[in-house]
Amino acid sequence: HWYHNLCKLSSIAWTEGFYYKPRIDWPSLEAHHDGIIALSGCLKGLIPSRLLKGDRPGALDFAHRMKDLLGPDRFYIEVMRAGLDEQEQVLPLLASLAAEAGLGLVATNDVHYRSPEDSVLQELLICIATNKKMDDPDRLRFRTREFYLKTAAQMRKLFSDYPEAVENTLKIASLINFSLKTESYHLPAFAVPAGFPTPMVYLRHLAEEGLKGRLAEEKPRPRSPEEYWQRLEMELGVIDNMGFPSYFLILQDIIGRARERGIPVGPGRGSAAGALTAYALGIVDVDPLEYDLIFERFLNPDRISMPDIDVDVCQRRRGEVLQYIRDRYGERSVCQIITFKPLKAKGVVRDVARVLGFPYDLGDRISKAIPNDPKITIPRARESSPELRSMEASDPQVAQVLSDGERLTDINRNYSVHAAGVVITPGETSDFVPLAKDPKGQGIITQYTFQPLEKLGLLKMDILGLATLTVVHDTLGAIREEE
Repeated sequence: HWYHNLCKLSSIAWTEGFYYKPRIDWPSLEAHHDGIIALSGCLKGLIPSRLLKGDRPGALDFAHRMKDLLGPDRFYIEVMRAGLDEQEQVLPLLASLAAEAGLGLVATNDVHYRSPEDSVLQELLICIATNKKMDDPDRLRFRTREFYLKTAAQMRKLFSDYPEAVENTLKIASLINFSLKTESYHLPAFAVPAGFPTPMVYLRHLAEEGLKGRLAEEKPRPRSPEEYWQRLEMELGVIDNMGFPSYFLILQDIIGRARERGIPVGPGRGSAAGALTAYALGIVDVDPLEYDLIFERFLNPDRISMPDIDVDVCQRRRGEVLQYIRDRYGERSVCQIITFKPLKAKGVVRDVARVLGFPYDLGDRISKAIPNDPKITIPRARESSPELRSMEASDPQVAQVLSDGERLTDINRNYSVHAAGVVITPGETSDFVPLAKDPKGQGIITQYTFQPLEKLGLLKMDILGLATLTVVHDTLGAIREEE
């Protein structure tokens, strides 16, 4: 239940309360506080900031308010020591307030990098993100190098005068006993027409009628009708046993409605082309028996996983398909998926050279010496590029760019909307995963990428807008006009 509440609070903070940073208000916390453990926060938190302003009554009042809502075992006064004068100034005030309010102290460390030596990498990242150079006097910077992951021994020594604050870290950890269930699936309900008691009965009806229509087409078939019916019966049995009839019904409904509206849809690709059921339902237009394609590559009872069918639609009209899904299953149950954009070798060397204040030509030459492979790493680039090795050996600036760039490669630079991914949930999506606004503020996306969504058993579909389908559609239209 507390995971559900965390999802709700995070979703509210990132979609409704976002202003420079995600925020929640008191009514949201009141509505979704059950099972939550909260800390009073860093220097910018309401309690420390009021204490530093001399407003002890205000700080104490808020502490009691949080204690009354969450309970004394679920709200803690947070103390930090990262070399900042304000932290030392407020620490005894926080300890005194905690004692008066009957609350525990908990020692934390604001971690931004792994070790003290990595502090320069954090500064490089900030410069890359803010388009600044390291020698800019007004760039954002940390005042100390203490924002690294400290060991338990280091934290005990750092807070030797407040040992209970360190022990409470373990106490909080002992209160948490939760693991996400990944062995079940959460498919949205598909409303079957009257007269069909279950989704499986309706799926069988559609598949059998669809296969009759396919076999009635005037085209040569490589197998006898009996083989088609035997194959369909086998596939339907597997689909039923694995619990996926609703998946096929949902997909055939989406694709069928797109075709009804004249939206170009691709013929199908990937392992789905091996499913005769998908062919009978009109999900794909490839006859698997004609090409000896096997069903088990798509759906295998010995390898339990959600079916995955990619849907190609006209790029221009993809938005109509997405809107139909939202209308069908509810705006709050349909969400596009986040994707993170990591720093890659060819780009990161340009960024590092720029923020270090080196000439543009240097970063450009280094980048061009790295092979054109989107998955290339700087160590692999060194191995395959004699030119890069020569530049590094002869130029200290190149060596520094490559060294820093290697350590920054694959760190996420920003996030965006996945080009195809859509998730459909039974009920509100924020009941299962936290949500956020997309960077352009035009829609809501999941905070999880597609891999965790699949592990959670959620229905994920790739609905990709293809320019090729748009071009083919426009070309056929032009030919008809000429005729």
